[in-house]
Amino acid sequence: SDYEPEIQPPAPFEVTGGTTLGATCIQLSGGGVDATVEVTVVGDSLVVLNAPDTLNLHATVQLSAALLADDGTPVTPFDPATDIAWSSDNEDALTVDENGLVTAVGVGAAVITATWTDFGVTQTGTATITVNAPTLEIVDSSTGEAYSDSLFILTSVDLDANLINPTDPPADFGPFD
Repeated sequence: SDYEPEIQPPAPFEVTGGTTLGATCIQLSGGGVDATVEVTVVGDSLVVLNAPDTLNLHATVQLSAALLADDGTPVTPFDPATDIAWSSDNEDALTVDENGLVTAVGVGAAVITATWTDFGVTQTGTATITVNAPTLEIVDSSTGEAYSDSLFILTSVDLDANLINPTDPPADFGPFD
């Protein structure tokens, strides 16, 4: 027979993933031939949300994450409370629990990593956070103002010291003896 099957389309074609996680089938047919291809929709990127650049010592921040398609659209169903593993590369500065709650436990910086693994694919997103170093401020006991005056010979002044975080305006660090 002189029958030549013709496959449609005759050129390469593009399959665009959706925004719903999971496997789906694409069925192609042409020239009397059918083919089915199974594809799995996964996120193109994972981003960490709500991450500040800095935290004061002992402060906390709740992070979250979003799994995004290549156009920036959130992929569903995705639950950052159950689908993400969190880690810190410097637990001397920042710790993070299984829910993404970050606590500043020491001075320094850490990279917080969110990891999502499903359908044989792993995506990671990161945020770098620095913990501010507290500072000591010397104040005049009578005025409560920062002390920077001269002191005459054989005179005295009552001074106090306050431990503060380097924020503007200064935030009280807490009990200090």
